[in-house]
Amino acid sequence: GKMSDSNVTKMPIADNYPTVDFSKNIVLECSDGVAVVMPSGIAVKCNVLSQLISKSKGEVKVPLFEIRSEIVEKISIYIGHHNDDWPPTLSVDKPLRMDLKESLSEWDYDFYANHMLV
Repeated sequence: GKMSDSNVTKMPIADNYPTVDFSKNIVLECSDGVAVVMPSGIAVKCNVLSQLISKSKGEVKVPLFEIRSEIVEKISIYIGHHNDDWPPTLSVDKPLRMDLKESLSEWDYDFYANHMLV
């Protein structure tokens, strides 16, 4: 699939989120005033988010004071794509001796080219 495979919902930050099913999702309140609703199973696979979630003592709203919603959405798309084989194993030589295109799947290459290297 292409990058449009977003698995998050965005809404303005609010005091509460009556439309969100908190048994399956968490709300990440981002620095740009956008709340991103992310599936919990995806969020816990991101080390940073997992730590924040465990620190928030079951709170379902996690404030991300320094992270914009577009970044959170990219994290969610990436983890969602690799959900069945997390963490992804990337066979990339360091230092980089080959074209990234040769060492990454087409999806991963598109993701890095369109989102990370800009």
